[in-house]
Amino acid sequence: MIILKRQGKGVKTIARMLDISKNTVKTYLFKLDKLLTANGQEKLATETLLSLDEPELYMLFHPSNPSYKGSRYEYFKANLGY
Repeated sequence: MIILKRQGKGVKTIARMLDISKNTVKTYLFKLDKLLTANGQEKLATETLLSLDEPELYMLFHPSNPSYKGSRYEYFKANLGY
């Protein structure tokens, strides 16, 4: 999606090419814009995002705490043998 946007493709075109909804594309492009700029200043370069591995990129777009870091996961892990 980042590459397609960089090529100047529109939301509808990106959605059709990736077979996802236009709203999903809009959501990710909004998050992308927030990652790339802050107060009109460039925050991150597109090349930096493109060089990241998928898990790192995922964490940038979904910054919430993953469930495996929560206390419920620790409880689950401790009782897995049971």
